[in-house]
Amino acid sequence: MIGDVENLAFVSDRHQSIVRALDIVFPDAHHGACYHHIIMNVNHKFKTDVFTNHIYTCAYTYSRSEFHREFENTRAMNAAAESFNNTTKDARGFPITDAVAFLRSKVQKWFASRKEKADKWTKSLAPKMEEDLTLHFEKGRHLNVDSCGPYTLQVHLGGTVLTGGVVDLRQHTCTCGLFQCMKFPCPHACAASQERSISAYTLCSPYYTTEYWRRTYEGTIMPVGEEDDWELPDDIKNMTVGVPVEKQPVGRPKKQKVGRIKNNRTACNGERIIKSRNCSKCGAKGHNRSTCNYRG
Repeated sequence: MIGDVENLAFVSDRHQSIVRALDIVFPDAHHGACYHHIIMNVNHKFKTDVFTNHIYTCAYTYSRSEFHREFENTRAMNAAAESFNNTTKDARGFPITDAVAFLRSKVQKWFASRKEKADKWTKSLAPKMEEDLTLHFEKGRHLNVDSCGPYTLQVHLGGTVLTGGVVDLRQHTCTCGLFQCMKFPCPHACAASQERSISAYTLCSPYYTTEYWRRTYEGTIMPVGEEDDWELPDDIKNMTVGVPVEKQPVGRPKKQKVGRIKNNRTACNGERIIKSRNCSKCGAKGHNRSTCNYRG
């Protein structure tokens, strides 16, 4: 459906069927394993949190709290994907046309509300990045800066030079790794930019700017209207959609499972799926009979 997309990437659980399907349908796409699922699977197998602690220790040792913060941002992005799945789970049992209509309506509302928020924002960077830049500047205030050259500076804490980084303001790099990895100034780079009177905004990737944030939601998703009013191109009108080609599996056919059709996804190892219950008084979700405000 989406065709060939440059630098397309999928992040999923390490299920072999997903790997095989991507190799067939998207052979040129990148495929990564979700670290959240890896952690849960390892903890479930060894019944310990040692693996998680090792990851945090490695992140902290590599570049201390700055990289640790970005590590937390990665977890937040995984949570956002799970939140989207939870929002759209009710549409999974719909007929395909109703499911598409449901998703279009959701995305239409999201685009409209986020476009309105972006249009009202007046600062140079998007809200989250403005918050991070302020935090990095606050941390950079307590660092000492030694000049190595016009654009190269050594930033460190207190009397030791082993607890900092070497910043190159021209190449946008720091030995802590965060600056070049995130395309966003780390606390060392913020301290160095202040020393050289260089605006930290010039060190940020343009993708973090308010302009790009607005451009993300500049499109308008319109309602499709009634089907009788649709204006279809001739090539779509004349298109013949055949029955999907189904290959006969080799060997003895599998027995059909008897019982109710399953419409909820299976939890991976160590994961808990919390199911919301309906109120026995009003039938709504999100509360129970004891906290219900319905007067009926």
